[in-house]
Amino acid sequence: MKKGVSAIIYCQMGENYFLILHRNSNWQGWEFAKGGIEEGEDPDRAVMREIKEETGLTAFEVVGRISEQRKFTSPEGEEHAFDVYLVKSNMNIPVHIDKKEHDTFLWTTKDRVIEKLTWPEEKELFIKTTRAMSKMNGS
Repeated sequence: MKKGVSAIIYCQMGENYFLILHRNSNWQGWEFAKGGIEEGEDPDRAVMREIKEETGLTAFEVVGRISEQRKFTSPEGEEHAFDVYLVKSNMNIPVHIDKKEHDTFLWTTKDRVIEKLTWPEEKELFIKTTRAMSKMNGS
């Protein structure tokens, strides 16, 4: 099983805006910043590295790890288990995507993220996460 990390990056400006990336390498569609854990690396360090590599963001706060993993099978049949992190940043900080994997990015609202995300299990986990965020914020 391939281990990895995924980051649900958000900015709170009145309402929450979330950063999604449009992948153009291996497949095309919308996703959160994510990637594999390198040998000898722990998930906490991996998520910080992946955020920097895929978004160019250097100013962000890892709020915490979501209790549920994102599990999926690649089109090649490889099993994956990704630890998912909630990460706070600021959408006024420039995003510099890695053009090898992604061709554009979007800061957008919860409903638009749900509409755009490609993979059903990622949408489901995002919905659960935003519900938990609402409870934490008392809304």
